[in-house]
Amino acid sequence: MRPLRLSLALAAAPAFDIALTSIMQRTRLNKAAAFGIMLLSIAVATSTTLGAVLLVLGGFPG
Repeated sequence: MRPLRLSLALAAAPAFDIALTSIMQRTRLNKAAAFGIMLLSIAVATSTTLGAVLLVLGGFPG
Protein backbone atom coordinates (compact mmCIF):
# COMPACT_ATOMS: atom_id res chain seq x y z
CA MET A 1 0.00 0.00 0.00
CA ARG A 2 2.80 2.44 0.83
CA PRO A 3 4.53 2.29 -2.57
CA LEU A 4 1.20 2.98 -4.28
CA ARG A 5 0.51 5.92 -1.98
CA LEU A 6 3.99 7.32 -2.58
CA SER A 7 3.62 6.93 -6.34
CA LEU A 8 0.27 8.72 -6.31
CA ALA A 9 1.69 11.54 -4.20
CA LEU A 10 4.64 11.98 -6.55
CA ALA A 11 2.33 11.94 -9.58
CA ALA A 12 -0.01 14.54 -8.05
CA ALA A 13 2.76 16.90 -6.89
CA PRO A 14 3.04 18.89 -10.15
CA ALA A 15 -0.72 19.50 -10.21
CA PHE A 16 -0.66 20.79 -6.63
CA ASP A 17 2.31 23.00 -7.45
CA ILE A 18 0.46 24.49 -10.42
CA ALA A 19 -2.63 25.08 -8.26
CA LEU A 20 -0.53 26.71 -5.54
CA THR A 21 1.19 28.99 -8.05
CA SER A 22 -2.18 29.92 -9.52
CA ILE A 23 -3.57 30.84 -6.09
CA MET A 24 -0.45 32.89 -5.33
CA GLN A 25 -0.77 34.82 -8.60
CA ARG A 26 -4.51 35.44 -8.32
CA THR A 27 -4.52 36.55 -4.69
CA ARG A 28 -1.01 38.06 -4.56
CA LEU A 29 -0.38 36.25 -1.28
CA ASN A 30 2.80 34.57 -0.12
CA LYS A 31 3.29 30.83 -0.41
CA ALA A 32 2.24 30.04 3.17
CA ALA A 33 -1.06 31.91 2.90
CA ALA A 34 -1.81 30.41 -0.52
CA PHE A 35 -1.09 26.93 0.88
CA GLY A 36 -3.53 27.62 3.73
CA ILE A 37 -6.23 28.61 1.25
CA MET A 38 -5.58 25.49 -0.81
CA LEU A 39 -5.64 23.29 2.29
CA LEU A 40 -8.92 24.85 3.44
CA SER A 41 -10.41 24.33 -0.03
CA ILE A 42 -9.43 20.67 -0.04
CA ALA A 43 -10.90 20.20 3.45
CA VAL A 44 -14.20 21.83 2.45
CA ALA A 45 -14.43 19.76 -0.74
CA THR A 46 -13.68 16.53 1.14
CA SER A 47 -16.22 17.27 3.88
CA THR A 48 -18.88 18.24 1.34
CA THR A 49 -18.32 15.07 -0.68
CA LEU A 50 -18.43 12.89 2.41
CA GLY A 51 -21.63 14.57 3.61
CA ALA A 52 -23.27 14.20 0.20
CA VAL A 53 -22.39 10.51 0.01
CA LEU A 54 -23.77 9.90 3.51
CA LEU A 55 -26.93 11.79 2.59
CA VAL A 56 -27.44 9.82 -0.61
CA LEU A 57 -26.71 6.43 0.98
CA GLY A 58 -28.90 7.04 4.02
CA GLY A 59 -26.38 7.84 6.72
CA PHE A 60 -24.59 5.50 9.05
CA PRO A 61 -25.80 1.92 9.44
CA GLY A 62 -27.43 0.93 12.66
